Amino acid sequence: MIKRDQPKKVNDILDEAIFIDKKTGKERTMKVVRMKLKDINFQKIWVSHFLEAVEAVGNQKVKVMMWLINNRNSENLVIATQQQIAKETECVRQTVASTLQALVDAEALIVKANGVYQISPSLIFKGGSDKRASILLEYESDAVAVKGAKKTVKKPKEVKASSQAKTKKRPPASPALHSYEEQPSP
Repeated sequence: MIKRDQPKKVNDILDEAIFIDKKTGKERTMKVVRMKLKDINFQKIWVSHFLEAVEAVGNQKVKVMMWLINNRNSENLVIATQQQIAKETECVRQTVASTLQALVDAEALIVKANGVYQISPSLIFKGGSDKRASILLEYESDAVAVKGAKKTVKKPKEVKASSQAKTKKRPPASPALHSYEEQPSP
């Protein structure tokens, strides 16, 4: 499990104000406080340079991960089938499925629907801290729901070779593009 820094709550005391209690009619002097979420302990990286460096030393799973990072939208969503990812990364679909599952297991990614993934905004996000905080709250809420349903990435099925061509694998009769399984909670 990856340890992640969470946004820090910062309280700014703006002023003091007098408030009247509706029930008792008493006046009370209170401090007016503005709460903000601020990012802490973050580091700046230049994604294109980082991706080039990692891709130079990485394996096929790293290639899939980098593709996900490069193809996310402004809400950290990646909308693509396993087949599409495999084709564009020049990896086999089983590698794509196992990489996606490893990222789900590491809580770096959630499966929102068939062919829709969301990368954790705790790991990478493009945009301001307010938008990141909003996306992070939504992500964490979805992650809890997904964890409760135990959604996993469905791996492609292997078809046994026919007796005539024992050394060659044939593709499935009707290839599934992408799916996940819901397993009952224990």
